[in-house]
Amino acid sequence: MAMPLIDDRSLDHVIYPESDDEPMSECALQGLAIRTLVLGFERLYSGRDDVFVGADQFWYPVKGEPKIVAAPDTMVVVGLPVKPTLREIGSYRQWEHGGHVALAIEVLSPSNTWAEMVRKRQFYDRHGVDGRVARRRRGGGGGGRRCLSGAVPETGRAAPPRGGGGGGGGGWPC
Repeated sequence: MAMPLIDDRSLDHVIYPESDDEPMSECALQGLAIRTLVLGFERLYSGRDDVFVGADQFWYPVKGEPKIVAAPDTMVVVGLPVKPTLREIGSYRQWEHGGHVALAIEVLSPSNTWAEMVRKRQFYDRHGVDGRVARRRRGGGGGGRRCLSGAVPETGRAAPPRGGGGGGGGGWPC
């Protein structure tokens, strides 16, 4: 009889932090943008029990790997067997809660770097996010440029990729 390489029960004792003790936003305008996005997506999906909208919450896509983590400013999780309450969710552990992150949004701040946005995009691509949006707040350079890749989940409206990469530091590196 072959021995399993990993004892799945040992993964039950892995600690997944709920917070990094960092603020949700660098400034009031960025915080307002994040809260507005969350409220808008909650309203859009208010009739769906399989959708959860989160903000600045840790998302662990891989069981047993707490270092593989992201915290999108806003995320839309679809395909949940049961919609978790805010008290239950803490961090989104994909294997435990079910579903998948269909949309990840980053509201860019002046301190975000191009390299950081590339790393985030690669993480989202690697872990199956259907769509990603990066938005620079007005007044932060880049003229409010943005880039959207993928589609807004389950709305029936396509969201084709848009420009925003190329020089100047604004937008998402598409």
